[in-house]
Amino acid sequence: MIRITAGEFKGMKVITTKEIRPTEEKVRQALFNILAAVVPDARVMDGYCGSGALGIEALSRGAAFVTFIDNAPDSIICVRDNLDRLGQDLPRSAWRVMQGEVLDMLPRLGELEKPFDLIILDPPYDTEEPKRALIDVDRYAMLTSAGILAIEHHRRVDLPPAVGKLKQLKQHRYGETVLSFYQAAP
Repeated sequence: MIRITAGEFKGMKVITTKEIRPTEEKVRQALFNILAAVVPDARVMDGYCGSGALGIEALSRGAAFVTFIDNAPDSIICVRDNLDRLGQDLPRSAWRVMQGEVLDMLPRLGELEKPFDLIILDPPYDTEEPKRALIDVDRYAMLTSAGILAIEHHRRVDLPPAVGKLKQLKQHRYGETVLSFYQAAP
């Protein structure tokens, strides 16, 4: 069972399905402890959102708006159910759910949307998607000047120290899971 770990919705149970590989609680807590200064009032993207736990955690901790993206119909239903359970506690204007392949959505969002303050990506572990997503976030200038990109990936995925203007700030390892953080160089 997944629970929101802090903020307004602390303790909320997040519904998930068997097909979703949720981010472990200790990794989620570490991620949001590292991002504590970025999250309040932020525009956030939760890519490969699965159950939506990361985006809901961001909303719980004060994010202004979250875009949830996933390609799996079961994930989209799961995210919407979790958001609907918040009811009156979370205005509908605070979130958007989009179904599609994240790598297909990044160019569209990069061209049509203003940049995000925080992008959280949790792609499948057995793919090259973390590297490809990193390239597209840079190509489409999807981060604000102080924005952060956080990618959760398997320890065997070796992400580059820089891609275009994006420079790796740090990495943290939690067992087989690594969190890599990037920011655009001035």
